[in-house]
Amino acid sequence: MTSNSPASFADSSNPRKLLLSFFSQSGNILAASGAEPVLKLPFSFTPEELGSLHACDLRIGGFGVLYSGILILQLAIIAILLPKQRKTRPFLFQTALCYLIPTIALMAFLGESWWARYCAYFYFTSCLALLLLLLPGGTDSSASQIVQKALSVLFILLLAANTAFFALYNTKVIVEKTASENKHIAKLEKAARSGKRIVLGYKTEPGAVYALTDRDIPFEFIGPAPEDFKKDGKFNRLYYKLEEAAHDE
Repeated sequence: MTSNSPASFADSSNPRKLLLSFFSQSGNILAASGAEPVLKLPFSFTPEELGSLHACDLRIGGFGVLYSGILILQLAIIAILLPKQRKTRPFLFQTALCYLIPTIALMAFLGESWWARYCAYFYFTSCLALLLLLLPGGTDSSASQIVQKALSVLFILLLAANTAFFALYNTKVIVEKTASENKHIAKLEKAARSGKRIVLGYKTEPGAVYALTDRDIPFEFIGPAPEDFKKDGKFNRLYYKLEEAAHDE
């Protein structure tokens, strides 16, 4: 775990790690990189952050590039609107407390709670804040209700935009990667049809070799034979990188 987080996190308290993770630029920072989280203004983001959104298991700022601002907003909403539900909606108030109390405890004492992967349950605070905004204001003044409705629209737009960034940049990378892999497979297929040998080495990524067998592209495998590997191409786990495939000139 230590190697998968910024080096300074090894000696940091939970509150400090939470603060840095939620309010820093999104990105995957490993201890070996020597890099450290960079604090930013809420609702701001950089092109580098957007480029990191396709990364698997985003660590720092893992809930999204807009979430630092959303977090401040939703905590204020809950602090203001939840106490009002104590008498008007006691069941909702008690249910919310049953969620919030253990959530706060886990965030405070779970060592890796700064990592979105290990505190996905925290995102329900956003749902709670939105629910409180959408509930009728009851005895609140008409002006307060108008503000609450406007705030609910803004909050929905912020959550939607935060999610849209993930969808957009993941889709962009997937489309580009798929196009590149298809182009490379077509190149290998053309080479195989011309009688050239396709050689695969034992590398690090699983799966894409099935694209070769699906197209009946003959290939040879060299390197250490992993568990369950069979020479006929039927196997459970074969790790390799497609770009390592090569053919004789």
